[in-house]
Amino acid sequence: MRRNDMSKQRRASEMFPIVAQYDKGDHGKKELCALHNLRASTFDYWLRRYREDAADQLVEPSFVKLDLYESPWPIEIILGVGIVRFSDYPPVDYLKALLAEV
Repeated sequence: MRRNDMSKQRRASEMFPIVAQYDKGDHGKKELCALHNLRASTFDYWLRRYREDAADQLVEPSFVKLDLYESPWPIEIILGVGIVRFSDYPPVDYLKALLAEV
């Protein structure tokens, strides 16, 4: 394909809306390829580019900030209904049972 042949050359502005329909689950790959006269390999290329572009635009951090503070208790569990404090480390099975009740 010649670089200046605009009729055959696909651009992100043309392809991303098509690929977005697939990524949202609106249409299947075969259906979109037939509808837009695309080869499966071309579609796969633009799907990869679309997802890479979307990943680059993520603004949300991957980690949640935790506020830490000093506590005299080795274990302190803050629940919606109150705080459970232990003066010593309880058995794991006890903690599992306790948290299962919440």
